[in-house]
Amino acid sequence: MKKKGWPSAGTDYQAAEVSVENAERYYRQNVCGMVTWGFNVFSFEAFDEPWKPKSKGLDGKDADETHWGVMNADRSEKYSLQCS
Repeated sequence: MKKKGWPSAGTDYQAAEVSVENAERYYRQNVCGMVTWGFNVFSFEAFDEPWKPKSKGLDGKDADETHWGVMNADRSEKYSLQCS
């Protein structure tokens, strides 16, 4: 199963290229896009989870799951979550 979204740090995994800019772009285009269309949306990972163990994806590559939240572990924003 392919992950949806983009991590803000960690390791690239398949099409997910790590950067805060890519995470924000995904949020703006997909999450805000759905909100604009009138859908209710929630984030599965609201906060980063640095305590998660290292893992491997189905393809055997590293699959860091610690930085998929829309906010940092300390509850600070990585980017504005306001959809305009």
